[in-house]
Amino acid sequence: MTSEPPARIEQIRSLCRAGKVAAGYQQARALLAEARARGEDEAIAEALIALAHVHFRLGQYDRAQALLAEAISRTLQDHPLQVEALIHLGLCAAETNAPDEAEAYYRRAVDLSRLLGYEEALYRGLHALAVGVYIPRGQFELALVMDRDAYDFIVAQGRPALGWTALAAMGWVYWLIGRPHEAAGMAARLKEVAPAGSLPRGFHDALLADLAQDQGRMEEAARLYARARDIATRIGDPGLQVLTYLGSSRLTRRVERWAAARSWADEALAVARRVGYVHLEGMALLARARASFAAGDLPPCEADLHQAIDLMTPLRFDFHLAEAWLLLAGLLQRMGRDEREAWSETVARIQHGRFYFLLERERAIAFPLLARQMRSSHAAAKQDARALLRRLAATPATPLRIHTLGRFEVWQGPRRIEDRAWRKRRAGELFRILLIAPRHTRTQEQLAEALWPDRALDAAQPLLHQATSALRRALEPDLPRQFPSRYLEVAGDCITLRLPPGSWVAHEVFADLVRQARYEEALALYHGPLFAQYPYADWAVWERERLAQAYLRALMGAGEAALARRDPQRALTLARQALALEPWQEQATRLGMEACLALGDRAAALRLYRALAERLQTDLGVEPGEDLRAFYGEIVGG
Repeated sequence: MTSEPPARIEQIRSLCRAGKVAAGYQQARALLAEARARGEDEAIAEALIALAHVHFRLGQYDRAQALLAEAISRTLQDHPLQVEALIHLGLCAAETNAPDEAEAYYRRAVDLSRLLGYEEALYRGLHALAVGVYIPRGQFELALVMDRDAYDFIVAQGRPALGWTALAAMGWVYWLIGRPHEAAGMAARLKEVAPAGSLPRGFHDALLADLAQDQGRMEEAARLYARARDIATRIGDPGLQVLTYLGSSRLTRRVERWAAARSWADEALAVARRVGYVHLEGMALLARARASFAAGDLPPCEADLHQAIDLMTPLRFDFHLAEAWLLLAGLLQRMGRDEREAWSETVARIQHGRFYFLLERERAIAFPLLARQMRSSHAAAKQDARALLRRLAATPATPLRIHTLGRFEVWQGPRRIEDRAWRKRRAGELFRILLIAPRHTRTQEQLAEALWPDRALDAAQPLLHQATSALRRALEPDLPRQFPSRYLEVAGDCITLRLPPGSWVAHEVFADLVRQARYEEALALYHGPLFAQYPYADWAVWERERLAQAYLRALMGAGEAALARRDPQRALTLARQALALEPWQEQATRLGMEACLALGDRAAALRLYRALAERLQTDLGVEPGEDLRAFYGEIVGG
């Protein structure tokens, strides 16, 4: 049984991972010369594989394959070096447009690794199947199973740090298929084994950047991409380089910087072509096509789409082919040309690969196409559209990010829902009421009473129907009319707001942080009262007061913690904020007095007490509590 790769191969791989490819090349050549001089087949094979790894990293696949073929000829069929050679041959095949050949090499390596008990190579073989074969083909669930098995295996061996590549790949797949919550979980686990400045940290930052821009946090995404890009450039990892360029292209396109989006796509395309990886080249062509489409530059967009399709079709890169055909159908529709053939190809590929989540990711293009097909006179086209709509109903909608404290904003992925959408037929009020309702559900009678208290239920019903329809259109403006909302459910007498997994609601997160005594984090989230735009709405009174009391607890908890860690200035600031919220708060007054004493300001401590005593006497006709009076007496007495 062997658990570690041969020392010389690992030495060269470590140098390449650190970006020291030139040093790795020189050492590998020296190792090979020494081994040939001794005439030892096993040492020669090990040095050949080490040198092949360098050539592979440089994109010199023919040279790497020749070296690996010689290595295989010099070792026994059940030797660990055979596993190393097979994995590297699979890597070369995957990079040179031979995924079937790559799969065969990887499976042979996995089987031999199991037989030999070669733990580290078994992990690499399983992971290589996921990222080199199944992800490019769009077999995402199979890729997740393979990488999950690989990661669980390596963790069971007590080597979780080695599993970072599987975590990064699973995170990217979860992000791609619209499961951001799971993607964020993978990013959190990846960070635990990713030192700052390392290649794993680069992939971590790139994944977080993808998630950030999907939530509309564009500045944060830009910083993360830049950091990941710096790591990729320093280490010389082409895969990470391309991913950061593609992410930056998406980001600049979303903020309507069309020229920058195209430039980043060009950078990605150049790297992908230099290393000869067609999967990444196809993704880069699609990114450039999107930039041209967004800028209204339609002929170059069409040319890039056709080139991407021609490039990826022989290699069965099914997901990105479905994406390309969908974009082409949308482009042809926009150009006023017949899109039926492209749409038919799109439907076939989505159904074959079960890529129904693509319709949600590309809703701006897909939904108008679906609506058009539903109006088609062709029975087959209408039937296909109905089938896709049924599948889309089971696909999670885009998570929402909802700011409710001090300001009201709703982000649907990177799209902010415009303020005017909430003002239509009281859609915004209906949405807010459901947000604070238990389980986000209210009966129609409760809603009618809250929104139109002066109307009878029968008279309010048509208005509630209009508000529900307006809310549906605010959340999903491009949804075909025949398609039921995935955010709103009307069942019997109840209306329920369905928040997709991964959604974020400010006041709910705030309340959870307070319950967990994470007071400073809670304070950073509290920007003002709940639904400040409706200060007199009866339906918000109780929840607003509950959150105000939670805010007071957070102020006091954070202040007491600040005093305990000897930061009296912070404690005093928080005490004054608490007193501004509730002027008769004796606990806040005591905290402020203690902070003043810690700052050496006895007079300020006395003033705080006297101000409280005066307010209590004037407003309530009472005096401070016995404990606080005793504390004041101690200060007065020195």
